[in-house]
Amino acid sequence: MLPMLAPLMAMAGLAVPVLPEGIVGGDPVEPGSHPAVVAVLASGDSCTGTLLGPDMVITAAHCLWDPTLRPELLYVAVGDAVGERFLPVIDYGFHPEACDPFVEEGCGPYDVHDYGWIRLGEPAPVDAAALPVVITDEDLHHRMVRPGAEVELVGFGEDDDGVIGIKRRVFTSLVALSASGEDLRAGGNGRDSCLGDSGGPALVPLEDDRMALVGVLSRGKECGEGGLYGAPLPALCWIRDDSGVDVVPPGCESCDCVDLTPHDEEGCGCTAPAGRPFDGLGWLVLVGLRRRRGHVPGS
Repeated sequence: MLPMLAPLMAMAGLAVPVLPEGIVGGDPVEPGSHPAVVAVLASGDSCTGTLLGPDMVITAAHCLWDPTLRPELLYVAVGDAVGERFLPVIDYGFHPEACDPFVEEGCGPYDVHDYGWIRLGEPAPVDAAALPVVITDEDLHHRMVRPGAEVELVGFGEDDDGVIGIKRRVFTSLVALSASGEDLRAGGNGRDSCLGDSGGPALVPLEDDRMALVGVLSRGKECGEGGLYGAPLPALCWIRDDSGVDVVPPGCESCDCVDLTPHDEEGCGCTAPAGRPFDGLGWLVLVGLRRRRGHVPGS
């Protein structure tokens, strides 16, 4: 990072990062890769988001819950490290049904609608071909989104040394789906997202070399033990209607073109045994689960 970028980091309340050795089993991204993955800085906290279009970011609702947050105090950073470039924010919103399973009685434990959107004041410098797609073909969805499928998690969160603000990635697997298919569990065994990665993507590669956004990080256990991701398709119509920006893929105007319910045909391998996709490993017990919003050093 060039010294002249240090004042920009200070404006966002973020300490100038140093290059890490790795993050929960992953590494820094290749320079310039995953340009659609952005950092979200708000009220002293750090999250991650994904561009759905040149001026629209999807992230987690809990990254935007601060009632004192104003758009001009919300920062979106593009590039491989926070500080390379900030884009202005003109508006944001979070899902009206979003709830916090850690403090709200009757919330969750799954399908908690942890979705938020951020509208930028100028287009992000990202080629349209680099924006991830949301799968709208049901057969393709169930081939790509099933237990055992490889996913790539990307974010600006903490590495093993607590460094935050550098874009990193890790390859891991989907572990299970909720009964509705709207929550995905991914990662574990030391390969996982971490604090500051909230709102960031779970991605899968498609045959045409595009990347598909299949999950938005919401919460998880201790870093390295896996996290829960919300499927993005059900949120797109709400984002369109709430923000006025049409991010709904063609041919899926009602956002119901894919039945996300896990397939359980014999031999499919698409859901967990006995129809209890999140049983085991204490995942039905919220004790130990944490939101993965990171705290900005020095704020």
